[in-house]
Amino acid sequence: MDDGSACLQSLVMDRIMPLVLYQRAAVRAGLAATTITAPVDVVKTHMYCAGSKYTSPLQCAGDIMRREGLRGFFKGWTANYARLGPQTTIMFVVMEKMRYLAGMKGL
Repeated sequence: MDDGSACLQSLVMDRIMPLVLYQRAAVRAGLAATTITAPVDVVKTHMYCAGSKYTSPLQCAGDIMRREGLRGFFKGWTANYARLGPQTTIMFVVMEKMRYLAGMKGL
């Protein structure tokens, strides 16, 4: 292998591949976080908007389940991911770059 191809391989493996890996991990983390927190966000929003209609989050969740089924807990998922996805991606990439610049090793 000549110096040019070794330099290119080093650039790809040391700089570009970690960024792709961090970006993919961030997308997956954003998907998981959005999916896990969606039901809680829907119940919270329903309780806030309904005023004193509900006396507890469980009563609200039961009402959502009766009226809309399981899908009702994931209303607004796309909007939440559109907000959380880019934020998570930027956070992961910047955090890992800062760790690299500080001389810290990856986990």
